[in-house]
Amino acid sequence: MPINADAARIAEYIGTRLQALRKERGINQAELAPVYGVKHGQVSNYEKGASLITLDNLYRIAAYFNVPVESLLPPVEAARPARKGMAEDQALFSHADAPSSSPSIITEAETLAQTYLSIRDPEVRASLLQHAATLAKLAR
Repeated sequence: MPINADAARIAEYIGTRLQALRKERGINQAELAPVYGVKHGQVSNYEKGASLITLDNLYRIAAYFNVPVESLLPPVEAARPARKGMAEDQALFSHADAPSSSPSIITEAETLAQTYLSIRDPEVRASLLQHAATLAKLAR
């Protein structure tokens, strides 16, 4: 199953920490695989951030290296990237901007705004705005 961009950043951070601990202790991936209960290739996937490590394996490896689990995790601000809301992207829709002859336009615009606000990925929001602008030009 593909992982989203936020999970990928977290997996990469954890992988870097795992690899650093392993190398500091002079252990190779094959020696570490039984600690995780996985094959050598899976240790490599964890260290590259290509696979999400399970919580039980994260705790297992923290115990093995005698480090707190928190030391393997990224700081909260790195794990949760800042997300811009609609207010930062553009001015909110104003009822004064809608044609007064059509109350349904206001309802449609509010629905559109709510849907837009529910999109958490800034790249998806940016793409949606670009498509909306293109459609608006075509409809003129």
